[in-house]
Amino acid sequence: MSGIDVLYVCWNRLEFTEFTFEQLLANTDWDLVHKLVVYDDFSTDGTLDYIRAAVDRCPVENVVHVGGYRSVVTVMNKYVRAFDSPLFAKIDNDIVVPLGWLTDLAAVMDANPDLDLLGTQSAFTNTPGPPPSQEGS
Repeated sequence: MSGIDVLYVCWNRLEFTEFTFEQLLANTDWDLVHKLVVYDDFSTDGTLDYIRAAVDRCPVENVVHVGGYRSVVTVMNKYVRAFDSPLFAKIDNDIVVPLGWLTDLAAVMDANPDLDLLGTQSAFTNTPGPPPSQEGS
């Protein structure tokens, strides 16, 4: 699967943004990505300045939008109306993606073509082993 747009949504919380965006850059299989689209909701703490500089290190085409979104629904509506992509992954600036995250999600979507939506749990990890509730059993 290729041609996935990655949406990164941020508003302030510079420390979160710096860490999570660096992990996004390092842990994403960019060969799968068509475009990086960043939505910033008028950050006032340096987040927007950081993002504008950091997207230059992204190996795919990128777009930064700045506006008064105030909700994830508004961001999604703006994205859907502005871009013609059959598949996208939305990441907020408080989500740390692990190595191989997009590769794993794309494999699930490829194996299950009837899926229209795929989410991850907050404890998403690609570390092998039993779920935490079964450890030590």
